[in-house]
Amino acid sequence: MHLNAQQRQSVIDWLKQKNYWNLLELQQYVEDTYEVVFASNQSDYDLFVDAGISWKKTQKRNPKADTELVEKKQEIMTWLEQHRAEIVSGKLVVFFQDECHLL
Repeated sequence: MHLNAQQRQSVIDWLKQKNYWNLLELQQYVEDTYEVVFASNQSDYDLFVDAGISWKKTQKRNPKADTELVEKKQEIMTWLEQHRAEIVSGKLVVFFQDECHLL
């Protein structure tokens, strides 16, 4: 079975409103809403693409990693470990700021 143009656009609009995407959730939504089950995942992937959603497989290492910053992180981790007892006891308070790396 296939979605007609109006149903397809409705699914694309639904995808655009979401903050996260999951292939199984998309498949369940299409089946529950339109009683359509695609023969292959490619139809689902096409819906993601048409909604402007792209993805990459995760990588073990950040391809844009800065070795100098990685070394600084190691220094911080070493310092924190050296002062663990003071931190745990509350004698030393540590504030930090973190950032996320998203692919």
